[in-house]
Amino acid sequence: MKAAILKKYRLIIKTMGYVGWSLFWLLLWDIAVTVDFMLFLNAKVNLPLMPLTLLGSALIVLISFRNSSAYNRWWEARTLWGAMVNNSRSFARQVLTLLDDPGSEVNPIKSTLLRRHVAYVNCLAAHLRGEPCPDEVRAFIPAEEFARNGATNNFANDILTGSAAILSREYKAGHLDSIRLARIESTMVDLSNAQGGMERIANTPLPYPYVYFPRLFISLFCLIVPVVWWNPWVGSHRWPPPWWALCCWPSNALAPTCKARSAPANTRSRWKPFAKPSRKTCNRCAVTPSPIPPSADHALPSSECPLGR
Repeated sequence: MKAAILKKYRLIIKTMGYVGWSLFWLLLWDIAVTVDFMLFLNAKVNLPLMPLTLLGSALIVLISFRNSSAYNRWWEARTLWGAMVNNSRSFARQVLTLLDDPGSEVNPIKSTLLRRHVAYVNCLAAHLRGEPCPDEVRAFIPAEEFARNGATNNFANDILTGSAAILSREYKAGHLDSIRLARIESTMVDLSNAQGGMERIANTPLPYPYVYFPRLFISLFCLIVPVVWWNPWVGSHRWPPPWWALCCWPSNALAPTCKARSAPANTRSRWKPFAKPSRKTCNRCAVTPSPIPPSADHALPSSECPLGR
């Protein structure tokens, strides 16, 4: 019971930290309008309610449509990342079961491919956020290959291509037949398709007017509401509380929510799969996340590495 109450309390604190400033500034504006009308303004401003009502109705429809579009982008990104996780499991299982072992020993290429895949997922997460490849990837790929990450604009894709080259080398060595190679390649194609979909979402933001104008209209609406709604209170001779902030707060709070959901790979979106994928991916790929340097004997040769082309 105590844990549930504490969890709800933390959720409320996080929500207020996310949209609390908008409510705070709206409250200050409402107090300023109230004090101005009650103490200083002699000539009362008389604004009709009908235009504001129509504007509010149209604004709610626009905000709802924008929120739906932003959520659809977020949900598609979440679905694609889920496909990345599922295909990573399949890739790890296929590498462990379809690659032949030389004699009684375990094929060391299996460990190399799984480590490369962990590096691939970490580099992909950083690539989607527009950040450089993290240094922790050094533990999973050769240092020579990691040093070339600045020579390409899509290092994650090059790691995946390098893994495909290693599989091709295993096929030529007789550790894979054509049927098993085609099955693993099909899984890697699914990984590439999921990566392409996430890159499309990350590299294609919502149009600027589509983001700017709703925010502008919301701000104007929240500024006008206290001035227009003051007149009904004047006739009743009551001291009106500054409660208009609560009326404008839902529409004003949706703006940062839509902005965060429209860019799910952004670090400010608070979406954990993009933030820290390494440990989950390591566990799901049956790879230990400890920084064990890969063997240089099983590294991709420079002549076959796509980064060297």
